[in-house]
Amino acid sequence: VHPRSSNDGSSELFIEDNVPNDSSKDVVSWSAKSSNRDNSKPYNALALCGQLGIERTLPMSLAEDMRQRSKEILYTVKMFHKMYELGIKPNVVTFSAILNACSRCRSFDEASMLLDELRLFDSRVYGVAHGLLMGFREEVWGQAQVLFDEVTRMDSSTASAFYNALTDMLWHFGQRRGAQLVVLEGKRRQVWQNAWCDSCLDLHLMSAGAAQAMLHAWLLSIRSILFEGHELPRLLSILTGWGKHSKIAGDSSLRRAVEAHLA
Repeated sequence: VHPRSSNDGSSELFIEDNVPNDSSKDVVSWSAKSSNRDNSKPYNALALCGQLGIERTLPMSLAEDMRQRSKEILYTVKMFHKMYELGIKPNVVTFSAILNACSRCRSFDEASMLLDELRLFDSRVYGVAHGLLMGFREEVWGQAQVLFDEVTRMDSSTASAFYNALTDMLWHFGQRRGAQLVVLEGKRRQVWQNAWCDSCLDLHLMSAGAAQAMLHAWLLSIRSILFEGHELPRLLSILTGWGKHSKIAGDSSLRRAVEAHLA
């Protein structure tokens, strides 16, 4: 990406499709003067149990059914029941996968019902997720801080997956304030290293909802920079790649979500 500036000296964002040495990433940039559109095919979300490594052990007919949203909810609860019966303690990977399943629920009520069911097994962890989904409250946020402290002690990839899944679910069901607070908390705790600076935002490892929450928070920070009388860099870049859940090479559902948010 090469810096460019407009004739009047103002900062602009540009679209560049090809990034040297890494064909899996796109730099999506936006300008108030022009915007290129990518009419790619719609993307299909990964099945929940594909992330847990369970799907390949199941019959093909069941694996196909699990890709349907209504089946996902039922299977997730059954899987959790089975883990509980076997004495298998769910970890943060399980939690992230379940939050991803919540994001694909058909309605807010379905997502709330799923988390409410899982609170019977782990009232602290799923109670926090359910509380944030129901709306921001100081008491719930205090409980979330304790959970974030535990996640921060884990490896960076596990921690980022957790923050991504929680943010994605909150954004998907309209809890925009909660989603942005989780993003800012993750930034403060350096969960996404080198992903956020004044001139560049790297979203290529995020799902669409989490990416939009981070993008929104980043744009607000840019607005604050301007209001404080500081100058912006000549070039502002947003890196999308294919996105966390894109299954087809070159099919960037994340890019389309970012462009829609900027429009």
